[in-house]
Amino acid sequence: MWPAGDAYLEDAKRLLDSSYSASRPATCQALLLMGYREIGIGAMAQAWLYVVMAMRMAQDLGMHKSADQWMHGGTSLFTPVELQERRRIWYACVIMDKYVSSYMGRPLSIFEREFDTELPSIEEVCPSFPCNLSVQLTVDPFAVRGDGRMAASEARPRA
Repeated sequence: MWPAGDAYLEDAKRLLDSSYSASRPATCQALLLMGYREIGIGAMAQAWLYVVMAMRMAQDLGMHKSADQWMHGGTSLFTPVELQERRRIWYACVIMDKYVSSYMGRPLSIFEREFDTELPSIEEVCPSFPCNLSVQLTVDPFAVRGDGRMAASEARPRA
């Protein structure tokens, strides 16, 4: 197994042990990242466990429900940025559940009929600073290496 990132994963596990008893969006994100890492090294069973933990924590936080109209004392419970973050976390859970479950031949844990969270908004992807997501890359087909990957220096934004 490739050891790169092992130290970071061990640190994340230690932090998780002290924080997963209270559901937080950041912990959901950390669990999803740990799942992505496990997929990257081929540890699909461990990835599935992290994804399921993230999904259940997201459900505990109500991310599977549309929170646009949630109010407390006449004011919105979440800012627009927080709503987008919740949506992104939830759909990361949905996508990861589908990917890992289908890869492993396990049943899905999330079904579309069980949530009503809207997709994240493309317009609100970069709320705090201007960004351009319409960057397209041009690839020189002769720059693809023998293993099918492209040399990083060969990808360049299209003018």
